[in-house]
Formats: sequence, structure tokens, C-alpha cells
Amino acid sequence: MWWWRYRTEYVFPDGGGVIYTKDLSQAATFSFYGLAPQGNSTAFIQQANTEGAKGAGLVGGMGLPSGSIQTLYFTPVNCSSGPLCMPVSLFGL
Repeated sequence: MWWWRYRTEYVFPDGGGVIYTKDLSQAATFSFYGLAPQGNSTAFIQQANTEGAKGAGLVGGMGLPSGSIQTLYFTPVNCSSGPLCMPVSLFGL
């Protein structure tokens, strides 16, 4: 569980970084997990819909330090209201 919600990677003039957000009005946590990327758009949409039906939000493709790529999802826990509680990405997708 993470207390901060991952938002996006960002490239700064002096290097790269990752942006996280925390809602201080509640004790929300966020669980993240990765699944194998799908080989075509139909399978990708089916995977995203299946995970969405479970209440998970899609973050997107993520390169891991091992060199593998995973499709990253998250689920909000103990989150009662507000934009961070919705299982959507940074841009509402």
C-alpha cells in the first residue's frame, strides 16, 4: 500500500522525476500492480475493462528496472470522496 498516489513521470530541466499526490483530508492508500502488456488493442481494451470492473484504474505502460514492461493499475483504499478516490488516470481516463 502507498499513502501517495502515483500521477505521472515528468522530465525536469535537471533530470527526470515522478510526481505523486496525497489527499491530506483522509487516510487514503493506493495499491499498485502490474500485468503483462497485451499484444493488440482488442486484448488491451479487454484487460482494461476487466480491471476497471474490479474498481482499478489504468495508469499505463511502465518500464521496470529489470527492463520488462508492465501495464500498471491501481486501486484506491479507504478513500471516501474526491478526485484521488476515483479509479482514473491523471487526465481522467
